[in-house]
Parts: sequence; structure tokens; C-alpha cells
Amino acid sequence: MTLAEVVETVTRSRQAQREYAMTPFTKRRAILTKLLHWIMENQEVVCRFTARDSGKTIVDASFGELLTTCEKICWSIANGEKVLAPEYRGGRGLVAAHKSARVEYVPVGAMAVHCVLELSVP
Repeated sequence: MTLAEVVETVTRSRQAQREYAMTPFTKRRAILTKLLHWIMENQEVVCRFTARDSGKTIVDASFGELLTTCEKICWSIANGEKVLAPEYRGGRGLVAAHKSARVEYVPVGAMAVHCVLELSVP
């Protein structure tokens, strides 16, 4: 990718994230369900690309990547709404009895990590 393509992709991702952050969990659940069905319908292609990208065998790609990804999606579909709901916590003990806190998970958007690994091979 060129620098301009990277900048455009990041800009579009940020805009999409702002919109997605406002999406109710019922719609997110539907999106995750659709994604899960797509992965299962295209698992051979997904595993082939995963194997080529990671150097794993097709079987390792299936068990190590595809299966675990599908399990995480299933868990998110089943538990995501409850886990991501705001949580209120009261103070504990005499000193903090009058205090309370609200824990809220806020989507922060796509994040990227650029890693350059230098190996000195004799």
C-alpha cells in the first residue's frame, strides 16, 4: 500500500468506527452472526489464506485460527451484551462507603501495530 492509501483507509476506518460505536448490540449481534455464517461457508478459502499467510498447515489453520475465531464470535454473540453493559460499583469500607463508580466499555476503533523485527543472522 502507498502512504496515501494507508491514510485513506485509516480515515475511512475512523468514520466507520464512529458510526459503529452508536450501533445497538442487537444489530452488532446480527453482524457477528452474519460474519460467523460467512466464515463457516468459506472456511476452506479462509484456511487456505491463513495457512499461506502464517506458514501453518491447513489443519493447524483450521484448529488454531478458524475454530478459535468462530468460538470467540459465538461467545460474543451469547455474552457480549451483558459483559459490555455499564456496571455500577459502590464504595467499600467506611472511608469509601459514600462513593460510587461507573465502569463503561467504549469502542475506541481500529488500532494498528507496526512491528519491525531485525534479526542478525550470521
